[in-house]
Amino acid sequence: TTLTSATGYTLTTAQMFGGFISDTTATGAIAATTPTGTVICAALPGYTVGASWYFTYANPGNQTVTLTAGATGITLVGTMTVATGQVKTFLCVITGTNTVSIYSMGTATL
Repeated sequence: TTLTSATGYTLTTAQMFGGFISDTTATGAIAATTPTGTVICAALPGYTVGASWYFTYANPGNQTVTLTAGATGITLVGTMTVATGQVKTFLCVITGTNTVSIYSMGTATL
């Protein structure tokens, strides 16, 4: 999925489950907000606690992107910023009913 926005956006579950997001925004710092834990869990019928997936966020644009938590049910662990020219992988883990922890797994250079 390729995204661009001067003001930020809320990620969809399809984008997070798709595995790869690229943001080509030209200027400014933006926030990429996750869906709530309830929305994420609803998109995974029959999920079990401990279910997990990865997604990678690439930033070939000219801004800093910060992953921010949806209103409820999301816990962010680690550094959530993706600077210009970097790529970061996130691990998402279902931790309970309508709750998800998202872990920063490290940064690489594009």
